[in-house]
Amino acid sequence: MGTIDIILIVITFIVCVTGGYVAIKSIVDTRSNSIKKFSKNSEQRKKEFENGLH
Repeated sequence: MGTIDIILIVITFIVCVTGGYVAIKSIVDTRSNSIKKFSKNSEQRKKEFENGLH
């Protein structure tokens, strides 16, 4: 009984750690992608604004 409990605890721990790592990684990836998109959009807007002025 005791060894089965330990194995289950270890499996649960590994699943939680890998799940948390994957979630954090995906959040970081989406953040950096949205930041890239935002900077691209602001550059485009700046160009459009300058073109509109001239």
